[in-house]
Amino acid sequence: MYDNLYCKVFVDTNLSYEEIFLGIMNYVGGKKESFSYIVTDWCDMFIQKNKEYNKEQYFQDTDDFLYWKYYLDIEPIVDDEITYIKRIHDLLKYLKECCNGVVAACDFENELND
Repeated sequence: MYDNLYCKVFVDTNLSYEEIFLGIMNYVGGKKESFSYIVTDWCDMFIQKNKEYNKEQYFQDTDDFLYWKYYLDIEPIVDDEITYIKRIHDLLKYLKECCNGVVAACDFENELND
């Protein structure tokens, strides 16, 4: 059991904001609640443009995820921790197929590695 199930996911991609938002929304079967907010049956998710994104810094070190274009803030709305973590794992797997890089920062990040 984890005390905190919040998860932040950094995403490196050449996709536009609209493309990444729609791709994620369709993958998780979510509903758009506002410009950057998706509600699913298992989480609330904000998809944000990273204010720290800096093209110059990014090209100096493309592995430094703090400067990637987008990030997701994910909060659970279910009590089933195992299912929640599994769904994030599946989302990361999906993102890895269509993006250049994906990094999760959360208390359970070790469970998300393949």
